[in-house]
Amino acid sequence: MSHNHSHTEACQCAGKSQFGQSLDELEFQRGLWSSASSGNLSRVSSLISSGRDVNEVDTSGYTALHYAARNGHVDICRLLTSKGASPNARTKADATPLHRAAYRGNVKVIELLIAAGATLDAIDDEGMTPLHKAASERQNDAFEFLSQQGASTELKDKKGRTASEIMNRKFRSYDLGVMSPTRFHCATSLMR
Repeated sequence: MSHNHSHTEACQCAGKSQFGQSLDELEFQRGLWSSASSGNLSRVSSLISSGRDVNEVDTSGYTALHYAARNGHVDICRLLTSKGASPNARTKADATPLHRAAYRGNVKVIELLIAAGATLDAIDDEGMTPLHKAASERQNDAFEFLSQQGASTELKDKKGRTASEIMNRKFRSYDLGVMSPTRFHCATSLMR
């Protein structure tokens, strides 16, 4: 079968069998990852009971806990951690479930992961901690909660920014972005 679905020669699919791609997708659906991502607690429980490895990774290095944490499925996160899922599992980009929960602002999941032993200041391949991730998405409640739990506000990412600097820039650019030119001039005068 030829590879022709209106892509250019630089297509990411080039050299990949359509069947291999389908098998990867099928494996995702059969694994814990899909059920954890969609919030299907009974399916996750059933798969664990049948012997599925709670720390099994997909092709990106994500575990079921990464998916459940990202999507705010507290009950699934609780089940997975109680069955031995690592709260410090790393993706290929060095993201932990705590990074994923912070990025989405899932405070209840963040609380559960910390109680399960998640490293507050885990650093991903961009040099970002979960606090940086919360700041980058203006997840105020997650940022505040992580700070209260002792996450460092002084660690710098690979761009040399602290989480506090990212949060302050996000607020400043958002606030200034909705101001009229007159209010912008007044606000910038006050900042000097």
